[in-house]
Amino acid sequence: MKKILGTIIISFLFVNLNAQIVTIRAYLDTNIIEFANQTVLKIDVKIPEKSTVIFPLFQDTISDGVEIVKEIGIDTISNNPFELEMSYQITSFKDSVRNIVPLPVIINNDTFYSNPLQILVMPLQVDSAFIAKIDTNQTIPIFDIKPPYDAPFTFKEFWLRFGRWILIGILLLGIAILIVWLISRYMKNKPIKLLEKPAIPAHITAFKKLQELKDKKIFGMEHSKEYYSELTEILRTYIELRFRIPALENTTGEIMLNFERTKLLDNELFNSLKMLLTTADMAKFAKYKAQQDINEKNFEMVYNFVDLTKIELKPENTVNLEITEKGNE
Repeated sequence: MKKILGTIIISFLFVNLNAQIVTIRAYLDTNIIEFANQTVLKIDVKIPEKSTVIFPLFQDTISDGVEIVKEIGIDTISNNPFELEMSYQITSFKDSVRNIVPLPVIINNDTFYSNPLQILVMPLQVDSAFIAKIDTNQTIPIFDIKPPYDAPFTFKEFWLRFGRWILIGILLLGIAILIVWLISRYMKNKPIKLLEKPAIPAHITAFKKLQELKDKKIFGMEHSKEYYSELTEILRTYIELRFRIPALENTTGEIMLNFERTKLLDNELFNSLKMLLTTADMAKFAKYKAQQDINEKNFEMVYNFVDLTKIELKPENTVNLEITEKGNE
């Protein structure tokens, strides 16, 4: 099973955590459980002031052999200092010592990690009450094993057994036909023309989408979530196509970390992009409603970002490949 790390956003006043103390502690209700039994994993976060906190979200598995049963939720433990606690109900179906790796918590776009944990999973113990239920005197009648049932061979079973071989055969046949056609063209000394569809530059697509968003006229406070969802999708798509950064899958912190490592942006563009993405996260996940003039300025920021980082392309419409016999002009 694959582990998918997502985000749960708890919105508070946005405060810079530079030079402030952050404490993150992970612990278990109990470190010893029986096979398939459950316990509760808790992540306790302490910060001096209210901030934006992003806890990890798991789909199936935390680490090898440790699985999520359900996400219990978040509690506010204290307000001075400010303290939050995220709880997960977990279990394990592997009887041994299982390791839980340090878990990431994002606080105002900075990533912090909890302490590692270990949990001892004991083998399932069969008690005497269960053993007493076994029919040692064979008072329950025992029947002969039934003969095999001759079930009909369905199309689904046929496809599951032979489908991939059929697809491979079709693919090989197609390749063989293409090779025969190319050899035939070569033997007949005829030119081969390959038509290529011109690629649309990333900035052209971005400008088109920005114009469509502008025409919707949803700059008002009541449309903040819808507006920033569309605006950041346009921006993230452009970043992914232009800079080859998986912006549609990454969090804001991960995107900015990529740009910080690669040095692809100057300081002014870097800071503007970080401020915009942070504002958009608050609007989409924390019900933050920005004034219309701020929304319009952020629109202009995205437009200028695309305009300043775009790359002009000169796509070719047709590529002619002349294949002739050796020695012919």
